Amino acid sequence: MPVERFCDLPAFWAGETVFILGGGPSLPSYDLSLLVGRPVIAINNAWYARPGAEYWNEDPPKAPGPWPVCFFTDGPWWDQYGAEVAAFPGLKCTIFPNRQLPAVAHLRRGLHRIVDEREGWIGYGNDGGLNAILLAQKLGASRAVLLAYDQRTIDGRHNWHMRHERPIYEETYDFLYQPGYHDVAPRLAELGLDVVNATAGSALTAFRTGDYRDFV
Repeated sequence: MPVERFCDLPAFWAGETVFILGGGPSLPSYDLSLLVGRPVIAINNAWYARPGAEYWNEDPPKAPGPWPVCFFTDGPWWDQYGAEVAAFPGLKCTIFPNRQLPAVAHLRRGLHRIVDEREGWIGYGNDGGLNAILLAQKLGASRAVLLAYDQRTIDGRHNWHMRHERPIYEETYDFLYQPGYHDVAPRLAELGLDVVNATAGSALTAFRTGDYRDFV
């Protein structure tokens, strides 16, 4: 049965630039020290990405990153990593609808591949990267800067770490993930969210590109 208790998060980042740490192979290439103290959503395992540390080699993680929010969207991820994420001191939130997880804010999962404008609801796509952008919009952000949104393999790798057990096939990006970004991009712009893909070499073309260092 779906959980019955949900959390309504206020727009606590109203007018802010929010940085979103994706799971792509390029994540270790960024100077994350520039983001400390800023609004950051860390998707899935990016919760333990830390400035100046070889965090990509840690199994299990030695320490959490200094980010305000860890966001995940599926139960199997929690089943594999939930015990570790307990060490994360920031806000842990999800739109996974079927279980009440300990110390996690459950948000209402709304319309598929649509910017759900109902109060208390968040639209969702087929990957956590799109869902995190929709979360940033709900939290009031005026700009979302995307890091490690590679949407492709690099040197045969799909993620910045080697811990995921579930395989991802190359065609998944083109046919399952990316269409959702193109679906929501026009409405996000109309609502005032400037989405900047700051991932060099990204295969994602739904948003304008830029350098994350220009927004810190």
